[in-house]
Amino acid sequence: MLPSFCQLFLGFLRFGFVAIYLTEPLVRGFTTAAAVHVFTSQLKYLLGIKTKRFSGPLSCLYSVIAVFANITKTNVAALVVGLICMALLLSGKEINDRFKKKLPVPIPMEIIVVVIGTGVSSGMDLSKTYGVDIVGNIPKGLRPPEVPDIHLIPSVFVDAVAIAIVGFSMTISMAKIFALKHGYTVDGNQELIALGICNSVGSFFQTFTVTCSMSRTLVQESTGGKTQIAGTLASLLVLLVIVAIGYLFEPLPQVRACWCVCFCSGDIRS
Repeated sequence: MLPSFCQLFLGFLRFGFVAIYLTEPLVRGFTTAAAVHVFTSQLKYLLGIKTKRFSGPLSCLYSVIAVFANITKTNVAALVVGLICMALLLSGKEINDRFKKKLPVPIPMEIIVVVIGTGVSSGMDLSKTYGVDIVGNIPKGLRPPEVPDIHLIPSVFVDAVAIAIVGFSMTISMAKIFALKHGYTVDGNQELIALGICNSVGSFFQTFTVTCSMSRTLVQESTGGKTQIAGTLASLLVLLVIVAIGYLFEPLPQVRACWCVCFCSGDIRS
């Protein structure tokens, strides 16, 4: 709840003007660095290696060192699954980019990969047979709403302010990138207030702090989603998975790195 109050407070104070000072090189540098950070943190999942999770300064470097220190423990099956997913996703991305004007709609390669991956994993029982990590149990339904514990405010206040600012920075950075690409403007104050409202509602359901997701944003944009309708449909689909059909995705291999590699590499190239 605290991050939502911070963002609403900054939004009403018109603090969004700082977005003016986020120049294009700064924004692209920030998102590229974030893409590299995401890639290094997900590399162990691509190789099927279990390592310690690092945080703080130089965490990316420590993560890479830990992965290479355990490179002999690579799960070949997980690596093969990840490479196949990467090949399918990259080929679909290139086909959509190259034949953009000829295709009536972009090829939904992401959905195809999810369906095929889930089916193959379930049919071959990759988790038990080859030790491939899968999504596993997906809890069904939403948590009942409850008032956040206000006694935690003194201990989390500083972190909440940092989360609010970093969350806004990530959101406005991605928004400005796509604003430049598609030719529209972004209102920083509107983004702050929108984030504050989302986080204030989510706090009653004990959700994570709402901000921009780099990989999901790039996936949606690459599949042709450019309006609020696309975001609404994606949200409704997520809700459907949570309340009804989540069990269908439990066998899905947890090689999340292949998604990050494909879409973060596109971000770095641009």
